[in-house]
Amino acid sequence: ISSPEIKAIAPQLISAMTDGAQFEHITRDVLDKLLATSFVHHIDAPSLSLVCPLIHRAMKERSADMKRKGAQIVGAMVLLIKDAKDI
Repeated sequence: ISSPEIKAIAPQLISAMTDGAQFEHITRDVLDKLLATSFVHHIDAPSLSLVCPLIHRAMKERSADMKRKGAQIVGAMVLLIKDAKDI
């Protein structure tokens, strides 16, 4: 993981991937942390592999708030993806 922004919250991202399916508040908290993050560095494939499952889960939720958060995170990150192959 080359992105320091993702590296800083990697443990929470992993926790949300493993426990977030059972406990929605864990996923919501991690999405809030991602929204509060200012992405400055390029996003690589390993970083995306941690973030994409959570965004996918957020977009599948019934809550409009979760979908909005997922869409905002995608909007903030998409400009920083250096290589299209990473997607």
